[in-house]
Amino acid sequence: MAAGGADLAVEVRGEGVPILFIHGFPFDRTMWRHQLAGLSRWKRVAPDLRGAGASSVPADGYSVARYADDLVEVLDTLGLERAVVCGLSLGGYILFELLRRHPGRGARGGVLQHEGDPRLRRRAARPG
Repeated sequence: MAAGGADLAVEVRGEGVPILFIHGFPFDRTMWRHQLAGLSRWKRVAPDLRGAGASSVPADGYSVARYADDLVEVLDTLGLERAVVCGLSLGGYILFELLRRHPGRGARGGVLQHEGDPRLRRRAARPG
């Protein structure tokens, strides 16, 4: 699917209320495979962001704003005015940018954050 000078690989499954899944770095849409398989009452949309997975590497580079605009182009191409949006890590930042740049396109948003290695959290919490 063409979006902003890149060709994005997009997996679309089912019918119902659309939900857009935004992967984090360095992942691709396959990280959502269980959600894509299990949420049968939803229209599930999972693109590979530009330069990730099966999507092309664009000549004009990367930015959170460009990612957000790409995703709105995906929604437009699919004829979807609004979607519930779910982002993980970098996908959460892209979700916020999508909602900021394109008010009303996300019906609801959800951000999933990975805490990382618990040993690093303990070290960071120690004084000195």
